[in-house]
Amino acid sequence: MNGKHYISGRMSRFETWGQTRPASGIALAVDDGNEYKAGDQSGNVLEIECPYGSQAMADGLLAKLAGRSYMGYVAENAVMDPAAELGDGITANGIYSLLAAKRVAFGSGHVGEVSAPVESDLDHEYHCQAQERRE
Repeated sequence: MNGKHYISGRMSRFETWGQTRPASGIALAVDDGNEYKAGDQSGNVLEIECPYGSQAMADGLLAKLAGRSYMGYVAENAVMDPAAELGDGITANGIYSLLAAKRVAFGSGHVGEVSAPVESDLDHEYHCQAQERRE
């Protein structure tokens, strides 16, 4: 995570939607009844689930993210590094932004769609399944 990838103009379509509102608060959910909050909860609040969260963690995240925003975009049929992960930085058509969503068609060119959706389309939940089964 936190890698940087350069797509340049190697895509079939590119569209931007402008900057998102700056982050003004953090809501760190530990479980159903416990939540740690930092910052102004009236603006763009990042809601994060973390069972090991603390007030110090919420304050630390806000210190790094307060006032930050990103450019919403979509790049279709982009030739990309298959190792690119969510959260990495990406430069496409001269715009540097966040890799927040990706769909990849593995093949000879590893083309796919990468994007950072605008606030109205943004899903702040990233579900992770850690359970493994062996036969």
